[in-house]
Amino acid sequence: MITSLSSPALGYRKFVTETARRLSKFAPLDVFLQQRSSFPASITGITFSDRELPAVSAQIETSALESHLKLSKNCQILIVENLTPEVAALIGGYWNVDPQCFLDYLDQRKAGQIVPINWYRIDGIEDHLPILRSVRREMDHIHFRFIGAREYHPNDPSEPPLELPLNLDQKEALTRHCATAWFNGRDSPSGWTKGVLLLDPAFEAKGLSTHSKDVKYYRKNSTYRSFTTRPSRPTSTEENNVDRRDSYRLSLIYSLKRNLHLQVPGIPCPLLILQDLYRIIASEWIAVNTYIERDLNTIEWRIEREIRAPLEVFESFQLKLFRLRRRTTKYEALVSDQIQSLEAQRDLFSTSTSVTRESRPSQQELISALVEDFAQVLDLVRRNSARITHQTSLITSLMSVRAGKAQAAQSQRVGVLTVVATLVLPFNAIAAILAIEGDFGPLGNRFWVLWAAAGGMCVLILGSISIHYVVSSRRKSRIT
Repeated sequence: MITSLSSPALGYRKFVTETARRLSKFAPLDVFLQQRSSFPASITGITFSDRELPAVSAQIETSALESHLKLSKNCQILIVENLTPEVAALIGGYWNVDPQCFLDYLDQRKAGQIVPINWYRIDGIEDHLPILRSVRREMDHIHFRFIGAREYHPNDPSEPPLELPLNLDQKEALTRHCATAWFNGRDSPSGWTKGVLLLDPAFEAKGLSTHSKDVKYYRKNSTYRSFTTRPSRPTSTEENNVDRRDSYRLSLIYSLKRNLHLQVPGIPCPLLILQDLYRIIASEWIAVNTYIERDLNTIEWRIEREIRAPLEVFESFQLKLFRLRRRTTKYEALVSDQIQSLEAQRDLFSTSTSVTRESRPSQQELISALVEDFAQVLDLVRRNSARITHQTSLITSLMSVRAGKAQAAQSQRVGVLTVVATLVLPFNAIAAILAIEGDFGPLGNRFWVLWAAAGGMCVLILGSISIHYVVSSRRKSRIT
């Protein structure tokens, strides 16, 4: 239990508990707020003023967060990495944040215990019901779900990249991430004054922490292409001009500092602040699709050079394509949802702007630019989906041809055996006839009975075949 929180934080936790009793979907948030985190949150504040440039604070410790919340008066956003129960209760209590904001960010459900919501399988219908667009327009927060690719490389450059244990044929981790943005003042004519951005910490594969002294592998950071402006000439602070991408919080701060539209006095609209977050997410999507494209190219390359490979190889290709198809189907839904969120939150962006600068782009220009970015992502996802469908059909056809050839070869072998058996059959028949003893044998008086019975059977069989042939011919002539 959390006992060291102040009155607003305790009141917020109590409010969530009462809400969870009435609405079971808030149970994960209630359980979360009663826990203690093993890892501290990393918090950075950015203050905006009508007369001064944006000011980025030093990292705010959790122990000093309450004092910071009490003293903050100007328009300010808090960028929180690794949300903890203490931080959520403090921000929620002092800034009156909708609990739905924290619940969406946690992306968890209660099924005997608190577990992450499965993105690829619908095991709880309630957790996968989409929000009505009309309801989304009334919300004061935006929730993002996206994928980021991470590779683990050995410290020894001569060794190949690590194959992750969860996917033995995959050398990169396609990790799920969530981000949530909240702004107040939706219905206030003076605009917003408080904002919170919730971001996930840096991904670490289980059992492969790069912080261990004996670690043999290191995790590469995001590999997406930079979209920030770069200095035209080297400066004395060249080291600070490199986006190291150790975490999304640091990457976002780096991008915000180099956003020319924000480096002027005035209070920007939330969309201008979120523009760089949208671009980071879109860039991560592009990187993920490039990894998928690489896998598809590899499969095509191997098909060309291993056309006579065993069927087991093609089956492994199909299994890989099935996994990619499942993922790309979900990715397309997530990207489409993010495009819709831009349109649905148009009212939030427009009513929260207190100062407009001519040097800053308009709301419509921002939305159009971001929609164009995510339309590019959606086009890449659909292009890869089409390639997956094509390759699956091609491999299925190849496997059918290979199976047909194998069956034809087997039929040919059976035909050879049939010819051999046909050649041997007369010898067996003659040997059997010559072995007959008594009156029906070769030297008996009734040996003619054998030939009469054999001749009658042959006439009966040939007659039946002839009758069947005549009847079939007449039926075909009637049909034609």
